[in-house]
Amino acid sequence: AGRTSVKQCLQCVDEVGKRFENHGFRVRMRFTRQGDVVIGLSMVLFSLICSSMFFIQVPNCSNEDDQFMNEVVAYDRIGNEIQRRDAFITGKTMHQEKVPLLIGVPTVYRSYKNKTSFYLDRTIKSLIQPLSKEDKRQVNILIILADSDKTKKTFMYQKLKDQFPNEIRSGLIGIIGIPKRFYLPLHNLAPTFNDTNKRMYWRSKQSLDYAFIFQYAQNLCDYYLQIEDDVLANEQYFDTIMEDMNRLNSARNKEPVIFKNEKETRPKYKPWIVSEYYKMGFIGRLIPAHYLPLFAGFIKVFYNELPVDWGYTHMLGLMGEYKADHNPSLFKHIGKQSSSLGT
Repeated sequence: AGRTSVKQCLQCVDEVGKRFENHGFRVRMRFTRQGDVVIGLSMVLFSLICSSMFFIQVPNCSNEDDQFMNEVVAYDRIGNEIQRRDAFITGKTMHQEKVPLLIGVPTVYRSYKNKTSFYLDRTIKSLIQPLSKEDKRQVNILIILADSDKTKKTFMYQKLKDQFPNEIRSGLIGIIGIPKRFYLPLHNLAPTFNDTNKRMYWRSKQSLDYAFIFQYAQNLCDYYLQIEDDVLANEQYFDTIMEDMNRLNSARNKEPVIFKNEKETRPKYKPWIVSEYYKMGFIGRLIPAHYLPLFAGFIKVFYNELPVDWGYTHMLGLMGEYKADHNPSLFKHIGKQSSSLGT
């Protein structure tokens, strides 16, 4: 993206606008509060999203495993390639056909005032317990160790390896880390919303974490579900989400799409961008995989301007806010010690 000229950016924006219109979307620039930006600059920034649409490049390799591991999933701050192998820690290589559903669970070591909390094991168990043998062929769980500190990352990995050896061995669970060179500047950022330097670091890094996850996941699944590492899944979560996905696929361009537990029916022929299974934050967000590059690009552009859930909301506004809301929630938040404590 750093090598793209302004002229190319504007051409790219025009092309993306045409693509959105073909999908029934009307592109709207809407930034509020401290997010107000000159429309022309917004278009240039938004054009960076376009470049993320072409992040995945598959080189010629001798076998499928090498091809998978050599895929370019992102670029670092100076434009060097980041391959899948640079993030991969353990799990199956997934070079076979992509799964219908990939569940992403970013996690960090939680410690504040010498008190450590760990909720991830309960979260993972709640995701696995309802799955039948057949269900496990339809889903993968991707755990993202997002700590920059190597000691903390090793601790988290060992804990997962000890508690879920069979699931890791079978490939149901995969584990990745985020290469340090992926991150844009995180220190001494100009504060927004009166946040402290520590808070700016925490939420800006979280935005970049999510951007990388979306880029990594885009070729692995048809749909991507994002949750956090301190929630419990409802026993019916998998059946409900799969039912929604199947209903969408069968009903597209035929009749209005009515989702299980959805309050209203959206207009005909309007594809949804995201389906929400929890009322707050970035928990329980189901996104069609082909939209992941757009979300990644937008979040990365505004990583130090907006918290990730605010950036996500702005992105939906830009694309027309076609989303499905579900009631009751399929996830329950159990975390008592936030990863943001001390910020």
